[in-house]
Amino acid sequence: MLTLDRVKGITLTDEQQEPFRNEILRLNQLAAGLAFLYATVRGLEEDYPPSASFVIGNDPSTPGIPRPLVLCMFQWYATAVCNLTRLIGLIAHEADLKGFEQRTSILEYCADVCGPVKVYRDKVAAHFARVAPRGDNPADQARSVIDDLTRLDARFWVGLVKVHFGEVSPSHEYAWSLTEFHERQAKRYQPPGGEPTR
Repeated sequence: MLTLDRVKGITLTDEQQEPFRNEILRLNQLAAGLAFLYATVRGLEEDYPPSASFVIGNDPSTPGIPRPLVLCMFQWYATAVCNLTRLIGLIAHEADLKGFEQRTSILEYCADVCGPVKVYRDKVAAHFARVAPRGDNPADQARSVIDDLTRLDARFWVGLVKVHFGEVSPSHEYAWSLTEFHERQAKRYQPPGGEPTR
């Protein structure tokens, strides 16, 4: 037996796993990459405590934080975790598991699990809304290309900054902390053959 999602109860028998060897290998690789990004960002959060409980922009008390890399880690993480959840959804669909009878359930599962991380992936990480607008208003487009890395309660966040473009407000919300999200998902996912990703 292999459990892909402990919360949703997505489990494969040994026989059901057979056609998905490559997919399961890729899930392990994605889990390792996500764990690496989490550990790196968490280490920076711990090594550079903020000077206040809420900091926008450069915090003069923590000049050693590589802001461009942290922002990229958020983008890499969002893309990888959406790939992971979509691949789990695909396996569940192709294995004819209950709740995944329709192909659309793959994307619904990703949106349900990832929430604001998926919105961030769609509007920033995979392609900036400014470059490839898909129903995005001017505020959404402007927001997608600003450096909005923020510190809140000793964690890095993106999406907390609200950009208004004249009278237009952003139509998409995607505030999230990489480390908080990863820790919350540890109860859901256990890489095949390994310990829960923490």
